[in-house]
Amino acid sequence: MPDIDSEAVKKDIEDLAANLVAEHKEVAVQEGMALLADSSDRLARYSEQLAQGLISEDQLREDLSLDLLALAGMEGLKQKGLEQIRLAAFANGVVTVLVGATIRSVTGGIL
Repeated sequence: MPDIDSEAVKKDIEDLAANLVAEHKEVAVQEGMALLADSSDRLARYSEQLAQGLISEDQLREDLSLDLLALAGMEGLKQKGLEQIRLAAFANGVVTVLVGATIRSVTGGIL
């Protein structure tokens, strides 16, 4: 089964948090990494399906994005009073990072 580079994901989430929610970066990184942990089985399942040719990259992007957005509660950032638009932008960014990492785990870094 392909492995997701969790260190690269963490760096991407840290960069995203620094750009979008710098005043709550620590909480944002915790939220992003929690989504990675909470969805690890799902990410593995999708990467395996892609590796076996059961789904296309486009199907993975669409389906996994919807699944992850449904899971991305970002409660810690909500408690910090982050505006809805910035919260949604960060959540979408984290989902993009996770989807990209899932695809790279299969394609060897090529998107």
